[in-house]
Amino acid sequence: MVDRRELAAVNARVFTAYAERLAEHGAGHEVVIVVSNPVELAVGILAKALGRHRVIGMGAWLDTLRFRREIASTLGFPRQRIGGFVVGPHGDDMVPLWSTVRVTGLTVPERKVAVRRARGDRSLDDFTAEIDAAKTRIAELASLDMTAAFAEIYDWPPDLRTVTRPWLTHQSGAKTASGTANATVELIDTLFDGREIVVAGQVRLDGEISVGGEPVRSVTGVPVILGPEGWKQVVLDDLAPDEERRLRASLDKTDAMLAPWEV
Repeated sequence: MVDRRELAAVNARVFTAYAERLAEHGAGHEVVIVVSNPVELAVGILAKALGRHRVIGMGAWLDTLRFRREIASTLGFPRQRIGGFVVGPHGDDMVPLWSTVRVTGLTVPERKVAVRRARGDRSLDDFTAEIDAAKTRIAELASLDMTAAFAEIYDWPPDLRTVTRPWLTHQSGAKTASGTANATVELIDTLFDGREIVVAGQVRLDGEISVGGEPVRSVTGVPVILGPEGWKQVVLDDLAPDEERRLRASLDKTDAMLAPWEV
């Protein structure tokens, strides 16, 4: 797969060209949904040119929908009954927020039991190591039998499947266009029909949240209220300690990636 830094170096010119044209020729109130990667770089460049509340990346929403689907599959519920968000960057450094998971129709004690059953006795402090080991395992299987590699993922925890299933799909030569399109269309529908909904998306923050006691002034995925005029408010409760630590580490990586472009 293409290295994200190499991709950033190539696509930064494309993002800058679009940002300049929109700033010059746009009406001044367009809302931009970023699909291209690295989504954090695109959001940073476009937000700098157009205003940060008019730009949102759909990567965190795609990851959120995948996370909900995988939890629903594990618990045997329709996806529509599952709430919860993925924050942080799009990709391996995503931060699945187990503390935000809700199941419609369950009491609080029942929901805690369900979440514990889906998640197991695991911490996000070990999530990167889990992802690396999982990718090694399924890559070995895929080299012999792609069907067996996909079957291996089936019984893994939902958050691990959220990362590895799309990765293996790309390795197989297929694409994840359907999930990407569905997530994007859902955001577009919101902008056109006048609703305001809470979605997860990559946005340019300016101190709306703090992580590890430090105000965040970077591009990352967070739950926001999105409406026809763009996003206007971050909706994020206090995180669990392991969630906060992983988000802090992901922010540091994103900042390092964005530094050459000063966005």
